[in-house]
Amino acid sequence: MKDLIRVDELSIGFGLKNWVIPAVEGVSFSVKPGETLGIVGESGSGKSLSARAILGLVPPGGLITSGSISYQPESGDAVDITSLPKNGRAIRKLRGAEIAMIFQEPMASLSPVHTIGNQIVTTLRQHADLSAAAALSRAIELLDQVGMASPAIIAGQYAHQLSGGMRQRAMIAMALSCSPRLLVCDEPTTALDATTEAQVVELLMKLQQDFNMGMIFISHNIGLVSEIADRVMVMYLGQSIESGATEHVLKSPAHPYTRALLNALPAFAEAGAELATLQGAVPDLTARPTGCSFHPRCAEFAGPQCETERPAIQVVTNQHLARCHLHE
Repeated sequence: MKDLIRVDELSIGFGLKNWVIPAVEGVSFSVKPGETLGIVGESGSGKSLSARAILGLVPPGGLITSGSISYQPESGDAVDITSLPKNGRAIRKLRGAEIAMIFQEPMASLSPVHTIGNQIVTTLRQHADLSAAAALSRAIELLDQVGMASPAIIAGQYAHQLSGGMRQRAMIAMALSCSPRLLVCDEPTTALDATTEAQVVELLMKLQQDFNMGMIFISHNIGLVSEIADRVMVMYLGQSIESGATEHVLKSPAHPYTRALLNALPAFAEAGAELATLQGAVPDLTARPTGCSFHPRCAEFAGPQCETERPAIQVVTNQHLARCHLHE
C-alpha cells in the first residue's frame, strides 16, 4: 500500500535578520490510509510545527529550509506540498478537501460571529458544488454523525453557547465535512476533562475506521497515544529521537527521553516503583545544547560523547529507530 503522506528530512527555521534559527531538523515520517501515527513530546518539541507544514501552515516568519512533503492523491502523481505557492490555489484545494486539521483550542478556531452550521456550510461550499440548502442539510448530518444531540438546533448556535466537548465535536464535523483522506489532530483533547477526552478519542477512532482515513495524532500524553496509534514518533527540540511500531517503542524504548516519559506514568512504571520526574524543560531554540540535545536532562548521560557528538539515527530493530549513542 502506498503512503498517503511522506515527509522526508523536513527542516523548518525562523528568520532573524541574517540568521535562521532551526525549529525542526531533518524530521521524516509517513502515514498510510487507515493508519494512525502518534507524535509525542513536550511543548517546544516541534510536533505541531511539523504537522502544520503538511497543510502549508508554517507560521509567519517561518520557512521550510529543506526536505519534502509528498502527498499521494487517489489518482495521479504524488504532489510535493513544499513546492506549492503559499496560500495558492493548489494548496487551498488540498487543505480541507484532502487534508484536514483539528486544532487544540476550538474557541480560537471557530468564528464567534457565525453559527456552527454556517461555518460548516462555508467549508462545504468552498470544496463542493452544493446549494446553501443542501450544504446546511449536510452540516446537520455531520453534527449528528459526531454525536451531537439535536444537531439542527446546534447548527443554529454559536461557539460560546456550547461546552468544550461540544465545540470539539463541531470542529471534528467541520474537519470531516469534505471527507478528507488525511486528518491531522493537534492535541485535540488537551482542554477537555478525562470523560470528554475519552469520548472524543473514541469518536475519532470510529470515524477513522468508517472512512479509512490516515490520521496524525499529536499529543504530549504518551499514554493517550499508546491507546490509538499504530506507530509513534517521539520528538525533542525539533528532532525525531525515536520512532517505530507503538508496541515496540513503548515496550522496549531505546531513548532515555522516551523512558523518562513512560516512567512518569503509572501504567508504564514498574510495579511498586516511585514515579519518576523528568527534571528541567525543553531548551529555548536559541540555546540548543551541543552534542545530543537531550544530554543536559538525561539521567543516563555517558560523558563527552553525549556532550559533543550529535547522535545519528540508529536502527534498533526492524523499523524501530532511535537517535541516541546509548541505543543498545
